[in-house]
Amino acid sequence: NLFQFGEMILEKTGKEA
Repeated sequence: NLFQFGEMILEKTGKEA
């Protein structure tokens, strides 16, 4: 799902930041 993918990216970016 696109939503799930976006959520995963957000979490990844948040962890990276």
